[in-house]
Amino acid sequence: MTRAELLTAARRALGYEIKPDQFKAFREQGLIQRPDARKAGRPTYPAGTLRQVIEVSRLHERERRFDELRILAFWEGHWVDLEPLVRSLAKILEDALAGIREVRARYPAPEDAAEALLSLPRNVHASRSPAVRLALYRMGRSDADLRSALHVFLVLAFGGDPIWHVEDVGLDHKEESPLELVKKLTGANKRAVALQRIGLDEGDPVAMLTELRDADILDLEDPGRAFRTATQSDLQLARDHLRACETLEDLALLAEIRHGRDTIGLGTFRVHKRDAYFTMAWRLRFWRLAP
Repeated sequence: MTRAELLTAARRALGYEIKPDQFKAFREQGLIQRPDARKAGRPTYPAGTLRQVIEVSRLHERERRFDELRILAFWEGHWVDLEPLVRSLAKILEDALAGIREVRARYPAPEDAAEALLSLPRNVHASRSPAVRLALYRMGRSDADLRSALHVFLVLAFGGDPIWHVEDVGLDHKEESPLELVKKLTGANKRAVALQRIGLDEGDPVAMLTELRDADILDLEDPGRAFRTATQSDLQLARDHLRACETLEDLALLAEIRHGRDTIGLGTFRVHKRDAYFTMAWRLRFWRLAP
């Protein structure tokens, strides 16, 4: 079909007109494939372009930013040109983590960078972020415990080796080890109990987290690197796996409705709904790198 034929057919399907400039923008932004033949001297577009134009236009009604639109269109299963898609995925993560990356650049030692980040003034109890609220809930609303658990994660993310256990100095009140705090923060204790009921073992959490670090999954300094070496099929496979896992979000919601709490740690699949594009990119990155 020629551009004129596509625009005419799209207008009938959508009930409104797509301007030629808008069509051109979609094409230049990697949301519509370029012409691959000619008809009566005019460029014609590949089969499936009409459906792509209609679907992208509908997504564009609710998302006007092109980086986010590319990610959304890809997540919904539509074609997106690989090069601009990779740029968008990397940009979403890098922009969101810019503050962390800036602090890390000033402190070469992982422990110092982690300490500097955790020393920044913030009131976590006033935060409306679902992720922060879930973390506080799991840590019994203890700032000190949350800080200790986050320190471990940040040291790992910066390539260091955190202290997992502390020496018992005979205090009446025995403090939980950093490892126990991390397990509490991630919901690992609940998952371990649930897995044991069906005869499964979650494995060694220290080994698992170290493996994630060594695979660059926890990398906060260059989070876009994983996408820059990905192929179209790599990203499609990761997306398809993740879309299949979205059922876990429904299970998490049902568990909270039924039991009034996050029963087995599935809440992590839901807490980032407000940061949907960051979550899409981070999950794609995880599946791309997962050992």
